[in-house]
Amino acid sequence: MAIVDDGIGDHQGELVKRFLEEGKRLEGALHWRPKRTRTDYVWTSHSIVILSGCLDAGILHLTAHVSRLPRKSGFNLMWRKAVILRLDVSPGTPHFNASSKTSVVGTHWQPWPDHEAEADSRDLDHREWLRVFCDRANIAFHGRQYRPPPFAREQLELPL
Repeated sequence: MAIVDDGIGDHQGELVKRFLEEGKRLEGALHWRPKRTRTDYVWTSHSIVILSGCLDAGILHLTAHVSRLPRKSGFNLMWRKAVILRLDVSPGTPHFNASSKTSVVGTHWQPWPDHEAEADSRDLDHREWLRVFCDRANIAFHGRQYRPPPFAREQLELPL
């Protein structure tokens, strides 16, 4: 098994736990940009400020596929260059959990440190998933900061 350097040593596990428990705030409104490598995806990144000021800021990185149905999106909380919490909504492929040798199909969470997928069968829209993600990560998020991804409009096919 390969060893992955996630930027956070084993001895810093307590710091990660503290980071997740600390109150945080999302900075700025969401501003979506096309990905350079994939024109069917958009992304946005924002600073996550620790309210107490006693730990380094984090980064919230969001992605969305603009045309795929069901809507595919990703939510990643990063701290010290490591992914601390990830949520994959409607991914195209299953996630394989190495420790249990099981696969998780559909929407799932991947918490630090092992990123083993935890299934989530709720059917939420993008804004609701962001709210749930922020609640789990203890991030204050205000509705006026939200801008939806520029999803392509759904078209109905009518028989001739």
